[in-house]
Amino acid sequence: MGADFHHRAKHVRRVPDAEMAVTEAALANGGAIADRLLRQLREAGDVWRLIADDGGYELRISTTDDLKVRDVPRSGWTSEWIPVVAAGDAQPLELRVFVFDSGIVELLGRTLDGRPWPRDWRVRPEDLPRIRAMAPWIHLPTPAELSASRVAAAATIAAWLGDGAAMRGRRGVIRVEPPATDEAVAAFAAKEWFVLPEAYESLVRGADGIEVGRLLVLGTRDAYRLDMPGPARLVIAPPNEDGALTIAESGEVVWIDVGDETTDGRIVAPDLRRWLTTQLARRTKPTP
Repeated sequence: MGADFHHRAKHVRRVPDAEMAVTEAALANGGAIADRLLRQLREAGDVWRLIADDGGYELRISTTDDLKVRDVPRSGWTSEWIPVVAAGDAQPLELRVFVFDSGIVELLGRTLDGRPWPRDWRVRPEDLPRIRAMAPWIHLPTPAELSASRVAAAATIAAWLGDGAAMRGRRGVIRVEPPATDEAVAAFAAKEWFVLPEAYESLVRGADGIEVGRLLVLGTRDAYRLDMPGPARLVIAPPNEDGALTIAESGEVVWIDVGDETTDGRIVAPDLRRWLTTQLARRTKPTP
């Protein structure tokens, strides 16, 4: 999708004035992170705009200023749709601001009248004060909030592992999703026709997906049963070009190579807790 986007999008020199003005108003009073994000947008050297026939719009920037905003979820932070009206022909528009873990800001837009996104437009003067009065449209955590969230996430993972020292000295991203409800767990198991093993079920009931550095365990919203001949396997981490990490109904963690014709795979750990503990031990670096 990334290559296709840049092939179809128009390359411009900077973020257009109207989009920049809306974003500045939407992130007003957002604190230090918002200030850095806005600086990044103002100084972006490469900007791509994709205007779709159905009224959709997307703006991406390229920058070497990697802000490394720690503990942003993989899905990023996003604002609500921000209503604006193009000055002149009064075309109704909406913009949404995205922030990703690298600190990159992207904008999505859509028109409400079915016409294409205007290539050159201005914001009505009365819209910006209204947007600014409701800002920030994205809750950007303070450093103290990020630190507290990180500590709580580490404690949740350590409690599930049954090892209070397992997360000590960890660097990088540490993030947990909110617990899955009883209803969500039951619905997920029924939808996937899969008997959840104890370790995985207890994990999602405490954190419906976790991320520790580059280690991810998917929760009930993202995991799925592998549709291949053989024993039932649930994909519990994002697959890559080599294969997929899965879990069996027995609880064993099984690696399935790309090209395998069945789900028999290769057992890499007797259970999910053992797998994560082993991975954490391999990736732990001495701390001062």
